[in-house]
Amino acid sequence: MTKKKESADIPKLVADDQAKIDIHIAHKREAFDGMRANQDAEIAHTQDAIGVLKTILQTTIIIFGGLIGSFITLSTKINPTSYLICSGMISLLIIGIALHFTRATRKKIDQSNSKYVIHREEYHYERSVLGIAPFQFDIDAYNKAHKKSPYLPGGGYKFTKKILNSFTWIVVITALIGTGIVWLAIDEKNNSIEIKNQQKKEEQTEAPKPTDTICC
Repeated sequence: MTKKKESADIPKLVADDQAKIDIHIAHKREAFDGMRANQDAEIAHTQDAIGVLKTILQTTIIIFGGLIGSFITLSTKINPTSYLICSGMISLLIIGIALHFTRATRKKIDQSNSKYVIHREEYHYERSVLGIAPFQFDIDAYNKAHKKSPYLPGGGYKFTKKILNSFTWIVVITALIGTGIVWLAIDEKNNSIEIKNQQKKEEQTEAPKPTDTICC
């Protein structure tokens, strides 16, 4: 980890060093643009990731809806083994894709944030060289006015990753619930058919037998 420069170690410019001043102003602007570019990249990665996770979520619902619809209209009892194995494999595949995709996106966000921190330190350094007073931010006053969550300087990307994780867990839970619904639907379907078959047997047993007639 690089050691932060003390104020005494930072060279001060004088009014006659106009050429140097222009160079440091250009460096400050470059650092600021780098901060903005990496912040925009973080936002873009997050939006793309959430869009993909939404598509995976919709696909999950469609797949399990079709799986349930494939046997719901059948008039015979269903062997649950094949359906449960199929739904289980689908769930594992969906969960694996979602987790892998989220992990890759989180890594990309971390990389963007690392570059952002470098540009931020360069920006603060150039401001100090140019003699620009640092912006005073009253964190205690902010936290008092906004009691929901404390302000964490430079920690916004962590909340971004938490949002991404939340969407991922929605996909994972939906896939698991889909498998559970398939199992319950099969069990309910088989019970319903068994009850109907039992009712038919009872009706056939209770039906009166035709009386024998004697022909004269």
